[in-house]
Amino acid sequence: MLFILLACTDAVPVDTALSTPGDSSAVSDSGGETTPDDSGPDTTGAITDITVSLSPEIASVFTVTWKSDLTDGVVHFGVGEQTIGTATGRLDDGTWSAVVVGIPAETTGWYAVAHGEASSEGFPITTGGLAGFPAPVEVSGDLEGYTLTTFLARGEAKMQPVVFNGQGELVWWHTYNEDREWFSSRVRLSADKQSIYYNTYHITLSEPLSFAGIIKVSLDGTAVETIPLPENHHDFLLHEDETIAYIKFDRREVDGTLVAGDAIVERAPDGTETTIWSTWDDLIWDGKGVERKEGIFWTMANNLEYNADQDAYILGSRDRNAILHIDRSTGATNWILGSTTATLTQTDIFIGQHGFHLDGDDLLVFDNLGVPGRSRVIRYTIESETATTTWIHENMPVMLTEYFGDVLPLSGDRMLVAWGQGGRLSVLDSTHSTSSERAWKIGTELGFVTQEPTLMP
Repeated sequence: MLFILLACTDAVPVDTALSTPGDSSAVSDSGGETTPDDSGPDTTGAITDITVSLSPEIASVFTVTWKSDLTDGVVHFGVGEQTIGTATGRLDDGTWSAVVVGIPAETTGWYAVAHGEASSEGFPITTGGLAGFPAPVEVSGDLEGYTLTTFLARGEAKMQPVVFNGQGELVWWHTYNEDREWFSSRVRLSADKQSIYYNTYHITLSEPLSFAGIIKVSLDGTAVETIPLPENHHDFLLHEDETIAYIKFDRREVDGTLVAGDAIVERAPDGTETTIWSTWDDLIWDGKGVERKEGIFWTMANNLEYNADQDAYILGSRDRNAILHIDRSTGATNWILGSTTATLTQTDIFIGQHGFHLDGDDLLVFDNLGVPGRSRVIRYTIESETATTTWIHENMPVMLTEYFGDVLPLSGDRMLVAWGQGGRLSVLDSTHSTSSERAWKIGTELGFVTQEPTLMP
């Protein structure tokens, strides 16, 4: 028998169309595999042997397997009457499978297998959660897609990579080396949407940490690869061929003092590393920096972006209060905004900046300390040798974020602002007023943010 999925938005509402064989045969709370029994939908000759299992590592993720001679298999999934997304199936040795990410933690949703118009009925699935993970205390308005960031709830959880849906609900997380002290500030989805990457590092002038690097995790958490990058810190990005570009401490001894500059390094998939740019090649050491017992932090780069249209890296230096535009192919610095070495003039300065985004000639900057007692977002338009301020946004009530903080453009001339240690995500509308927010209680901190419309390939 064929089952027709009439409309993705309301085809399998929980109250009516969901088939619940034996009340629990398609529901898994413990990560074990379950199989619908004979009271389930009759898909003989089309879709058979449907099973589902929660990931033993990330209990909001589940895998559906089934048999079918049809092509183009998918799994539709959602909560209530809402369809959240569609996971593409893979055929391996006669068995189809699909990993599903998007139903929030500790939520009962549904899934249905489909090949074109042939479809199973919907089955319920109840996801697990992350013990002690706090929900947002304030949610208003809408935010489409998924936000990838790192999350620290002091006294409750360690800093770790997480993915939130538009309501601030947790849909993915990963826990790594709980017994070690480390930072993580960036999370990125691979180009093929099969894995999530995040960084682990420590700010130190002494010997690099052996476990620091980039962690690559399959969506279901069962495959974990550590890419050792002992001197990486703060930020990295992925090119489409999975080349990793990252910020690396570049330590040199100057007149008997250890001084930490920074470099942009690319690591190819085969492990080959290429240094694209270094502070020591392009900037002049002025003897100034943040002094520590072991030496001096000179530039403290903290944010890295790649602009494909311009084939350029944009690097932020917190301790120099500067943003640099660097040619990827030559390593030459095209321009510098901020600091005493600026090549662009500007009307509004930023201090201790973190996240930024360059879109054409428009540069969005999260300014942490440019004005006393509050943080803000500045948009500059860069023309010739001038960066002209086109608008400034400050949170109301006023918020001071001394570290982290990020800003990303969204569709419709909107933008997403992450207030770092303020534990707040704000969406600014086309008039640059706050249209929606997700906020966690005091003590929560957010790293840099990445926005993805879907997690499914």
